[in-house]
Parts: sequence; C-alpha cells; structure tokens
Amino acid sequence: MPLRALDPITGGPVRRQQSARRYEHPRPGDLVHIDVKKLGRVPDGGGWRLHGRSEEVRGRKVHGRALGYDFLHVAVDDHSRLAYVEALPDERDPTSAGFLRRATAWFADNGVTLARVLTDNARVYRAGRGLRFPRRLGVLVS
Repeated sequence: MPLRALDPITGGPVRRQQSARRYEHPRPGDLVHIDVKKLGRVPDGGGWRLHGRSEEVRGRKVHGRALGYDFLHVAVDDHSRLAYVEALPDERDPTSAGFLRRATAWFADNGVTLARVLTDNARVYRAGRGLRFPRRLGVLVS
C-alpha cells in the first residue's frame, strides 16, 4: 500500500477521499439542479482587508452601485453536467422566475428538455408570484 494511503499517526489505511460511484439520471433533463450562491462585491482597488474599515473608504461604489452582493444563479443538468449560470442582483421571485425561463430556453436550445428541477430554494420556485411557469411546462419542482 502506498504511503499516501496511510494515516501518518496511526499507520492505518485512510478512507478514500472520493467515491468511485457517481449517480446520474438516465436522460438529459430528467433532473436539473438549481442553486444560488451569494457573493460579496469587491470595489476596484481592493476591499476592507487591503484598505481597512475606516470612514474614508466607507460608501465606495462598484460600477455605480453601492457595495452589496451579487447572486450567482446556477442550473446543472444531472445527466450531461451541462450548466447555465447568471449573475443577478437578488434571489427574489421575479428574478428567479426570469432565470428559470431563460435557463429552460437555453437548455432547450442545447437539446435538453426539463422534466424535474431540484433546488434548496424550492419555496421561491414553487410558491413565488409569477412562477406558474414550471407547472405550465410540466416541470416538477422539488
């Protein structure tokens, strides 16, 4: 057994870092994972770690907007691992509805018809105003 596979303290075998088993649905579009990642905006010239938190650097803007957050909306097909990503200003109902519409159209242009969407933001995609769109398409959101 190679040394890299042994624990340096006990000398026993270390658990494998990666599983050799990867699940995937049988057809593209059977399951699309959607997630949102919140990222803090950093001004040109660096953020507070570089300039400190003094009053003279407070109130700076990024591209004309006050510092805040950008939200990366990501949709990944479970079978093909084809991904669609947009940087949007928030994760509210209308924004999420627009993202889902554009993602569905983009996947369709690439030959993937959505059947089911899995997300940890299911409430926004299920109960949000203007989000009857998935049901009209026959897309199940869970």
